[in-house]
Formats: sequence, structure tokens, C-alpha cells
Amino acid sequence: MEVARLPVIPLYAALGVGLLALLVARTYQAQMMRAEIPNGPVRDTANSIHQGNDAYLASRLRWVALVVGLLAVGLGLTTGGWGAIPVVVGGLVAAGAELWGLRTTSATSPRTAAAGGLMASLDVAWRGSAAIGFAIPGLGLTTLVVTLLIVTVAWPAADWVTLMAGLVLGASAVSLFARVGGGLFTTSVDLGADLTARDNQIDEHDPRNPAAVADSVGDGVGAAGAMGSDLLDSHLGSAVAALAYAGIGFASDPWQPQAMVYPVAIAAVALLASAVGAAVFRSSDEDVTRALRRATYVGAALTVLGVAGLGVWLFSDVPGIAHPTGLSLAVVAGLVSGLLIAQISDWFTSDRYLTAKEVARNAPTGSAPLILSGLSEGLRSAVLSAVVLAVGIGAAFAAGVWALGDGGGVYGVTIGAVGALGIVALPLSLSAWSGIVDSAGSIAHLADLSQEAVETTESLDAVGSTSAPAAKGFAIGAAALTAFALQSAYNTAVGPETLDLAAVPVAAGLLLGATVPFLFAALIMRGVSRAAKRVIDESERQLKETGLRERTQGVVPDYLRSVEVAAAAALPETVAPVVLALALPVLVGLADVRALAGFLAGSLVTGLLLGATMVNSGGAWDNAKRLIESGAFGGRGSEAHMSAMTGDTVGDSFKDACGPSLTVLIKTTAVVSLVFAPLFIR
Repeated sequence: MEVARLPVIPLYAALGVGLLALLVARTYQAQMMRAEIPNGPVRDTANSIHQGNDAYLASRLRWVALVVGLLAVGLGLTTGGWGAIPVVVGGLVAAGAELWGLRTTSATSPRTAAAGGLMASLDVAWRGSAAIGFAIPGLGLTTLVVTLLIVTVAWPAADWVTLMAGLVLGASAVSLFARVGGGLFTTSVDLGADLTARDNQIDEHDPRNPAAVADSVGDGVGAAGAMGSDLLDSHLGSAVAALAYAGIGFASDPWQPQAMVYPVAIAAVALLASAVGAAVFRSSDEDVTRALRRATYVGAALTVLGVAGLGVWLFSDVPGIAHPTGLSLAVVAGLVSGLLIAQISDWFTSDRYLTAKEVARNAPTGSAPLILSGLSEGLRSAVLSAVVLAVGIGAAFAAGVWALGDGGGVYGVTIGAVGALGIVALPLSLSAWSGIVDSAGSIAHLADLSQEAVETTESLDAVGSTSAPAAKGFAIGAAALTAFALQSAYNTAVGPETLDLAAVPVAAGLLLGATVPFLFAALIMRGVSRAAKRVIDESERQLKETGLRERTQGVVPDYLRSVEVAAAAALPETVAPVVLALALPVLVGLADVRALAGFLAGSLVTGLLLGATMVNSGGAWDNAKRLIESGAFGGRGSEAHMSAMTGDTVGDSFKDACGPSLTVLIKTTAVVSLVFAPLFIR
């Protein structure tokens, strides 16, 4: 497929912004590293967490390399060999994003715990989280631009769409392992630490708890490593979907080159605006939540202004485009949708609002009313999220039609997805921040720091727990928009008439696709229970056989062993969901391309609804427990607290494993379909 010569000035400018974001991230990291880790228990605990990170990553390295290698070979065979390269590059970039998130979290957490004082700890935690938040989209944008320049400008390739999609495929494969395996690991060690503490009447962060360090490792794995690779995958996927649709759908239109460059330029403008938004954050602000929100909304507002000027600049002189402002409105529709879905998650989970308080109010009655209340709120939140997404898609479609005519509607939706992902640096920073302060709280307990340090980290952790669900809600909305954009590109590649709901293959595929998220979640939930049992058994063994329970002099837990047990238990449970996500689209596509179109639509709808329900129900249970622990409804040790602990235990697998993994599922099935579309229509 030939493509007209692209305007390279916007691409080079975007490359510069990507490199600038990496520089910003490195600056934040250097500022964080100026804080010292004191010798003694804090340094020893930090070293144990660092070793645990390495053990976790090493446990699945071989499997990740094998899967990425097989995908590279498969795409290479369908493209004459060159298709293998972008798959490997995408995999390496996503793996690098996960590694950066884990390493930065493990470096920031002990410094946050030992900083001394609320403002100092907050400052260190923010700089570490911002280093993660800007490095990952910076890395994604840089990789995207370089790859696009190679396959369309330097060495134009006829199958450039497949090559660009291969980049996303490699990232999706690694992201799938990070989300599923990371969710299984994080939840199993969290449950292991909690239940070991409950059964032995010790604190979950007690130095005698063999799973305590593994729990701290899990904080970084879920909130920074897995989230980082997930959002990098979405960032790449949304841009490539818009590129692919523009390249295929506008092949005979004079605005094709500008339409292909526009998604990349949007990502660059939004990333630059996010950097300005982050700069307004002040660690001296007494209301941390408000300071974090202000940074996000400033970045979003500047993105709207930048995109408005960008659309006029690129399209004002292009023949056939009567209303270039419509394209800017499509981007804004996507951006607003993403922010609203994040806000919905916040409304339904934060203890600052009525919902979590109502869930907690049911706790004195027993575990069952509390669980039912939290589940009902999660279901309600899913409905609102779907309505917001539907309105956002409709608005972006209408804006695209206004700008480009009948063929511009779907393009409007694809660039709306890019708009939603544009400010990814700020939600990612928010997620990383929650993991950092959670781990810092564990370190403060494990290292037996002063009461002031413990209270400081606990207050920061409370803010992180109320803000983390909003970041997860953003990830769900972004994944849904990205998946829709990728599916639109697939339908365009194989023929828009494929999605005819009256056709039997489409209806059959729709039903099959709708069941996959349920099976996917069931496999993960079953895996969590099995892995958690292994962690608990290992913890009980150490407590019983080594004298830890009796506080024998000189006896310390084998923390690394607990990490290794959890990682080894999580890995086998990861294989089936990963194979399901990668193999099913290929099998369905080989059977019938129309069935695959229905399959993708079905998995998107149920994946979005189920994912939002699980993340927000889990968040509501978590924050209801924290509200009770703060003294409400009887406080710690009360019957209400025991009920809330049960709800939180159930919610861990919902919000940290199943729900987030569904976001990667719907994206992965879509990108696999787009990559192998040429194979299906031969």
C-alpha cells in the first residue's frame, strides 16, 4: 500500500517532545535520588525489595521472550521476514517500561519512608512517580515516531500498516504478561501477608511476617510496572490505529498525509502540556489530592488549547476539509471521556464521597451486606462509564463527519482515543505514586522507624488508596477507546461490510467474544486463590519451623523465598489467559473474518463493563475498610472492621488482578486481529 509523502516537520517536532519527556523523567529521577537511604534497617529492607523485584522479573523472563519470539516469527513469515523486527522492538520497549517502573519505585519508596516529615516525604514520592509517568510515554512517542519515519519515509514499505501494528503487538504481549502475571503476583502476596497476619495475630507489616517484603514488591509490580506497560501499550495502540485507519481509509484523499501525522502530533502536544501540568504540582500543598487533580486538569486544559491550534495549522489549507475545527473537537471528546471515566471511578471508590461511606455503613451488619453493597456500586459505576464512553464515541464520530464528511466519523473516534491517551503521563504518575507510598508505609513498619515516619507514610498511603482507582478507571476507559480504534482499523482493512449483525458468522462471533472476558477473569481469580495458598503455606512453614512466632533471637524470615514462591505460583496461572488472548483471535479469524469482527465487538463491550465493575467494587471495599480503620463505625478490631477486611480481601483480586487484566485483553485481541488481517483475507 503506497502512502503519500508525509510532512516531516511535525514528526521531527514530536520526536523532540518524546526526547524532552525522557529528559524530564531523568531530571525528576535525579532529584529523587538526592534523598539518601540511611544505613541500617531501611537500607536492608530496600535491598530485600530490590532483590525481590529481580526475582519476580527473572521468573517470567523466559516465557515472555518465548511468546514475543513466536509472535515475531509468525509476523515475519507473513511479511517476508521484516515484520519480526517491530514485534521485538515493541516487546523490548514495553519490557523497558515495566523495568523502569519497578526500579524507580524500589528506589523511591525507602527514600520516601526515611525523608522525615510529611512535606519532604511527599516531595520525594512525587518526583519518583513523575519520573515514571514521563519516561514511559516519552519512550512510547520516541519509538512510534522513529518507526513511522523508517517505514514510510526512510525505507517506504508496502506493508507499513502491518509493521506499525507489529510494534503494538510486541508491546501488547509483554503488557499482557505484566498485567496478568503482575496482578496474580500482587494479589497473591497481598492476600498471603494479610491472612498470615490475621491467623497469627500479628500486623501484616510485622518484620516476622515472611510475606511482608513480597507484599511491598507487589506494590511496585501492580501500580508502576504493570500499569506502565499497560498504558504504554494503549499509547502506542491508539496512535497506530489512527495511523492505520488514515492510511487505508483516506488512500485516495488529498488529506491522507496530514491525517496520518495528526495523531502523532496530538500525542506530542498533550505530552508537552502534561509536563507543564506536572510543574504546577506543589508538595507544600496541604491538600495532596487537590494538588494532584490540579496538575491533571491543567495538563488537560493546555492539551485542548494546543490541539485546537494544531488542527487549524495542519488542515486549514487542505482541499476538501471545510471544518478543520471538527477534528480538534473529536480529540477533545475523547479526552473528556477519559477524564470523566476516571472521575466516575473516584466517585464510586473514594471515602471522600458518599458511596464508600455507604458501603462502610453496611459493615457492622456483617460481611455479606458489605460485599453486596460494594458489588452493586461497582455495577452502577460500569453503567455510567459505558454511557460516558458511548456519548464520547458519538461526539467524536459526529465531529469527524463535520470535518471530513461521511468517511471522517470513524477517524474522529480514532483520534479521540489518542486524545484520551495524550495526558497519560499524569494518571500514570498518580498510579505510580500510590504504589510508592504504599511500599513506603511497609518499609516504615519493617524498618521500625519512628512513629512520626509511620504516621506520615500512612497518611500518604491513605491518599494513594483513594486516588489509585481513578488511575485504574482512566486505564479502563483508555483501553476501551484504544480497542475500538484498533477494531475500526481492522474492519477497514478487511472491509467495512464485515460487521453486519444480521449475518450468522457475525452473531456467532459476537456471542463468543462476549464470553471471553468472563472466562479470562475466572482463570485469573482461580489462579489468585491457588497462588495465595502457596504463599500462606510458605509463611506458615517459616513461622512454625524457624522460631519466628516465638521471636527467637537472631531469626529473621527468608523474605526472598516468599517472593520466589509467589512468582513461581503465579507463572503457571498466567499461561492459559495469555494463550487465550493471543490464540483465539487468530483461530476465529482463520475461520471467518466476519466472525472475528463480531468477536472483537463482543469482547470489547463485556470487557469494559466487567472490568469497570471489578475495579470499582474492589476500590469501594478497600476504601470502606480504610474509613473504618480511621475510627468510623467502631474502628480497628470491631465487628465492622472484620467485615471490611473480608470485603477488602475479596476486592484485592477484583481491583488488582481481574479488572486491570481485562483492559489488556480487549486491546490484545484487537491488535492481533489487525496484525494478522492479511492472513485472514487471502
